Amino acid sequence: FGRAQQVDPARAQTIARRLANVYLNRGTARANNGDYDSALGDFRQAIEVDPANAPTNRNKLADLFHQRAVFKINRGDFDACI
Repeated sequence: FGRAQQVDPARAQTIARRLANVYLNRGTARANNGDYDSALGDFRQAIEVDPANAPTNRNKLADLFHQRAVFKINRGDFDACI
């Protein structure tokens, strides 16, 4: 138990950033396959596990919301865009 309390903050941040990148990569793959709702969940998860990098990830999330809206507009699903 004592060892668990001695976590190096820099190492913890590195692990969080790597985990966030996993979520971002999976979210990007899902978005590329048209699964925007799952992709949004992955992007949100990336922000949660790596809040230090949240501004960059929020920009990516905003871009994804835009892509989803354009996709739904092109399908004629105007109500879902809101």
